[in-house]
Amino acid sequence: MNDICIVGGGTAGWLSAAYLAKQLPHYKITLIESPDIPTIGVGEGTWPSIMKMFNDIGIPSTDLITKSGGGVKLGIKFIDFSSKPFWLSTDPDWENWGTELTSTIGNHNKCPILTKDSMHGCHFVATDLANILKEKSQQLGVKLIEATVSDVDVVDGFCKSVRLEDGTIIKSRWFLDATGFRRLIIGKTNSKFNDYSSELLVDSACVGQKNYTDPEKEFEPFTSSIGMTAGWRFKIPVYNRTGNGYVYSSKFISKEDAEAEFTAASGVSNPRHIKMHPGYYEEIIKNNIVAVGFSSGFIEPLEATAIHIAGQTVKNAVEVMTKRQTQAQANADLNKKIKYIKVVVLGHYAFSERSEPFWQAASKAAQNSKDFQNFWKQLKYKYPTKEDSLDNGYPYFQWNELLRGFGKDHYYPTLTQGAKMQVYLANKSLPNHYRYITQLRDKNDRASKETMDNR
Repeated sequence: MNDICIVGGGTAGWLSAAYLAKQLPHYKITLIESPDIPTIGVGEGTWPSIMKMFNDIGIPSTDLITKSGGGVKLGIKFIDFSSKPFWLSTDPDWENWGTELTSTIGNHNKCPILTKDSMHGCHFVATDLANILKEKSQQLGVKLIEATVSDVDVVDGFCKSVRLEDGTIIKSRWFLDATGFRRLIIGKTNSKFNDYSSELLVDSACVGQKNYTDPEKEFEPFTSSIGMTAGWRFKIPVYNRTGNGYVYSSKFISKEDAEAEFTAASGVSNPRHIKMHPGYYEEIIKNNIVAVGFSSGFIEPLEATAIHIAGQTVKNAVEVMTKRQTQAQANADLNKKIKYIKVVVLGHYAFSERSEPFWQAASKAAQNSKDFQNFWKQLKYKYPTKEDSLDNGYPYFQWNELLRGFGKDHYYPTLTQGAKMQVYLANKSLPNHYRYITQLRDKNDRASKETMDNR
């Protein structure tokens, strides 16, 4: 019998496999991956907080970027959310630079010099990242079964086994549900689903890819989030193309009109359409079942939080499996993190002064959210400071960048002349993002070839 059986691959499944194998080396871990299930991602991004997890697994930051077809993510540039574009940076030295360093080198497509343990966020191709994690997992002893699950045996909230299409029965002490929105295992339990659709109004997306014509100018080291009529669109630059999408509310625009608006703005033709239902399970860890990735729930992609939550989930799962934490404690911890991230996303709507019906309704829905109101009540209706205890995935300074972007009361550091000079020199001396990542990729390819030749 397996100690852990993971049903589903993709980023969430293979991230869980690699982390569990690293943390629980004596556990027998099997992952079942169907060859018939496509990956949703068109280009994705991480928070810097998840980069440490990759490093702990044994995937250096430079390998993660070069092997996943990715690039550096300095932060997010918000356009048409407010009267002027504004930035949310991932620079931990914000007290010295504010957003000046991020915005200056980002707007000029410059790239910081990377090390193996760099904590910058990154963009990546989802299938490539899953393959990196898959390779690492198998090196750590995870067994792969390539098959489709035809049935799941869940009795009284416990998963007894899963059945493959060929009739094979797989038993395990623990089961991780990484089946995405299908939720093959957690969906058979009585775990309550907390619906967020009254607070977060977007429920649809059209997505597609676009190749570069001039990568030195188009391969930007940041995500672009751009306000649209009934939602917002993203542009995520990976090494060979951009991933693009329009996240919108079907109550305020038709599928046809959303596609027309998206293709006109992005240049993407024949986009795919996706339906979304914001919300999370209250018991993400239910008896011997752990829902990870989209199986556990979904907020929306505005702050690229999905992988961060998946990482937090598998960390809590390890604590439960090793009896360092009860299931009740783990679920309470995860619920607290998820509600905080929901509040973060709501902030992007609550302060909006756009006049379109969607934005007016989204702003009102965000302001009426009890979790959003409680967050500001706990802060005594002031902007967050470094003394406030906030999740390190979205620290006090990013809240202040958001408030500043919307013209609200905020804190912003006073930059010294020395700091301004360093920003100027960094912009002058740092390499072009595309050229630098190309050099890293070439170096990585040469090292891999030498390793193969020496075998």
